[in-house]
Amino acid sequence: MKKRILMLLLAAAMISLTGCPNSEIEQGETDRENENYVNTTDEELSDVPSTERDEETESVEPSIPGSDGPSKPVEDDENQEAEDQGEQTVPSNPDVITPEDGPYEWEDPTEDHVCDEPQENPDVGSYDAKPVIYLYPEETMEISVELDYNGTFTTTYPAYNDGWNVVANPDGTIEYNGREYYCLFWEGISNVYYQIDKGFCVKGEDTEKFLEESLKKLGLTDKEANEFIIYWLPKMENNAYNVISFQEELYTENAELIISPTPDTLIRVFMAWKGVDEFVKIEPQTLTAPERNGFTVIEWGGSELK
Repeated sequence: MKKRILMLLLAAAMISLTGCPNSEIEQGETDRENENYVNTTDEELSDVPSTERDEETESVEPSIPGSDGPSKPVEDDENQEAEDQGEQTVPSNPDVITPEDGPYEWEDPTEDHVCDEPQENPDVGSYDAKPVIYLYPEETMEISVELDYNGTFTTTYPAYNDGWNVVANPDGTIEYNGREYYCLFWEGISNVYYQIDKGFCVKGEDTEKFLEESLKKLGLTDKEANEFIIYWLPKMENNAYNVISFQEELYTENAELIISPTPDTLIRVFMAWKGVDEFVKIEPQTLTAPERNGFTVIEWGGSELK
């Protein structure tokens, strides 16, 4: 029995002594193989041109499962295709547009079409510019002036306050709230579009003479015509042509003057006009005015049509 135990112990010792050397030998051989692999790889790469090494060592993008290659944003593909065809590309972030991005079409959210440039909404009605009212009573008297206007006042002077209650003198001076005025002034945006179906087409350089002659026919004095021309001529004389139409009922019915006491003579001159580049053939107007008698009220103004 003792002999058998000794034989077993001897066998275990021999196995222990023979196992370690073999493991060390195997590990040593593995290290030498790795060292030879690294040295060989360095030598092989040293013989390859640098450009080829760079291409081989570039990072590889992850592939989409089921695809044949690396993933690429769809947007990049669309932009690249547009660039190849010579088309303009849209920046990846539409909220950030640099000068290099160039002009872009824009889509009007209220329309089913694409516009090349923003469109401005048309003005509502017409702009009635600088109508002024002169009062010429035969004697100093209190006068009430109201305007039933189909539109919105933008400026009045003196302040309108639902009407002007003033003292007027035969020379045309007006007393109101302790100050003296030579006229009553208002401007506004009318709800009416003025028509130019009759009138005149006048060269810009001839506008001064035309206004002098026309305003006299319409009943304005030289002083009143002077005020009219000083205001409108700078806006008109540099145009190639001006199409001019003096409005009648379309103006007076939508800007009705209510004056107490009632004047004996009321003359209202309102010019609608538009600058144009070429001569326009238009049926001429006949210009007339009533004779001034008694308490006289004169008003003039105009509107430039766009």
